[in-house]
Amino acid sequence: MFIVRALPPESYAQYSLGMAVLGAISALSDGGTTSGAMSEGGRAWGQPRRLAAVWQVAWSMRKRFGLWACGVALPILAWLLWQHGATVWEITAWVVVIAFVFSLNMRGALLEVPLKLQQALRVTQGAAVEQSVLRLFLVGAFMLICPLGVMAALAGGVPQAWTNWRLVRAARQLNLSQPGIKSAESPSAAEIAEVRAAIMPVVWRTVPGAIFYVVSQQAGTWFISVGGTTLALAQMGALGRISMLLGIVGSLCNAMWAPRFARITDTAFLRPVFFRRLGIALALCLPAIAVAAVWPSGLLWIVGPSYAGLESELQLAMAGSVVYVLGGVAFSLCYNRGWLPHPVLGIGTAVAVQGLSAWLLNVTTLEGVLWMSMGLGIQLLVLHTWYFLYRTRRPKGATS
Repeated sequence: MFIVRALPPESYAQYSLGMAVLGAISALSDGGTTSGAMSEGGRAWGQPRRLAAVWQVAWSMRKRFGLWACGVALPILAWLLWQHGATVWEITAWVVVIAFVFSLNMRGALLEVPLKLQQALRVTQGAAVEQSVLRLFLVGAFMLICPLGVMAALAGGVPQAWTNWRLVRAARQLNLSQPGIKSAESPSAAEIAEVRAAIMPVVWRTVPGAIFYVVSQQAGTWFISVGGTTLALAQMGALGRISMLLGIVGSLCNAMWAPRFARITDTAFLRPVFFRRLGIALALCLPAIAVAAVWPSGLLWIVGPSYAGLESELQLAMAGSVVYVLGGVAFSLCYNRGWLPHPVLGIGTAVAVQGLSAWLLNVTTLEGVLWMSMGLGIQLLVLHTWYFLYRTRRPKGATS
């Protein structure tokens, strides 16, 4: 929130673009590797050689996907920044900073997997808190010294290096093998090939969805970036920052619910746990919805006077974010068991939502993008809830 208040709308628009492209690169580079590592690691828990093979395969895939993602996304970032009036040195600085921050984030995502499976929550959450505190300090210092969007992105990304070191150190203390770190248990070529064969189906199901996510789920950013104004782009980013108040629910799901859900062996417990988690997530989101409905001007004060007068847009953004959080919980629970609907189904339904939005709404405006985002959140929730019910259906003839 400090970044929103410290930066003028033009600079914050650049920051929003940079963060959107960083998210796109992260989604493309993952390509199902984290899901595959989580699901295969859960099955191989207690087998050091097998786990070492899992981490080796996942890390190798992630590096390869990361190089391709940077090669595609960074030129697009440069073009979008140029469209919004950035100078050559600003474009160069943004490309270098986003590439650097991504290299740190790429490793951190996989380093968390063995600790999450071990349910070392004190370690992972402690590292997350330390990272947040360090980020707050660095961002505050950088914004006082040099209030530029690119410096805010750099200050926000550097603490990931500290977190990576903490995760590696904690895994060694717990005697866990780690992605990207040479293990004492060296897997054979046959074991690596076997693990790769087990992970690849998850990857092939995820990659099309990841590509479509970059194009589709962040379509609001791309529509406004190409056809809208710099101010509308900054406003959308500011409202997104307020909606990040709900990010605690997603963090809770990724840190606690999803790893435990991945390790459940008795399928009779899956449905009750799944819907209980969705209910808890909704209950956690309700206070934010209530505040947005009763006191929207108070929430807008957080992002500063440059974004005053967006009360109705804030309420719409917050409602859409709640739906999206619930869809994200459903997706994460399925994702960490390696259950992903066929890409044709996921992409087809999302394209239908976007096509309907483009037909009925002006998706180059802030309000049109917010309505489209809500529709995509509903699609995400319905699709993955339905697919979960499909995967956990009872065989015909089964009796209670």
